[in-house]
Amino acid sequence: KTRVLGGSLTAFLVDVSSYFGFIILLGVGWLAYTFWSHYRPNLITGRRQFMLLSYLKEKQLFRYYDPFVKLRHSENLVVDSESNSGKQLDKIRQIYAELLEILDVNLQADIIYYKSDEIGAFVTTNGTLYLTTAAVESLEDEDETLAALLSKSISHAYLRHPCQHLTRELSNIELNSVKNLFQKKYDPAVEDVLYQSRFTIQEEIEADFVAKEILKRSKYRIE
Repeated sequence: KTRVLGGSLTAFLVDVSSYFGFIILLGVGWLAYTFWSHYRPNLITGRRQFMLLSYLKEKQLFRYYDPFVKLRHSENLVVDSESNSGKQLDKIRQIYAELLEILDVNLQADIIYYKSDEIGAFVTTNGTLYLTTAAVESLEDEDETLAALLSKSISHAYLRHPCQHLTRELSNIELNSVKNLFQKKYDPAVEDVLYQSRFTIQEEIEADFVAKEILKRSKYRIE
């Protein structure tokens, strides 16, 4: 009986260890796949780069933060189509839609055009364009220069440079803000990194390359 009980216990322990070993193996495999899937090839250089978020998660993150950012700019939004700024907005909508169509990506053409003395133009990964009146007023009164500005901003989003910036800046964000980032809770520090992306020289060169390709296929010619 002792031998039978010992054999049964041994068999039971082997079964349990095999079961947990299989679960651990699955977990390690899932972690390895997840980690590898975040190493995305650079669309310009072809080299793989680690991305903190998947493309879908990045779009969802911007979609979550957009309402908070829109609310912050709500008092300065340009909505009157009869004003000079409003007429500019109509032109911006037209050019922006044309450029997105050339790039052939599934992005929404939402535009947040607001009054500000600061020059700013930024496109999120899900396609929302944030543009200041100062940025448009600083350009020559030509569709070509506006198209150049918009194509450059679109290119940064297309190449996922905001996510690269977030990946680089993660170590500079407080632990609680990092926790809020992954739990999808609003955090001013995360917003600042997302919407105030400061790109590297290499990223600016990459965006210039894509922007030139977009403009080549458009009706706008920049010498």
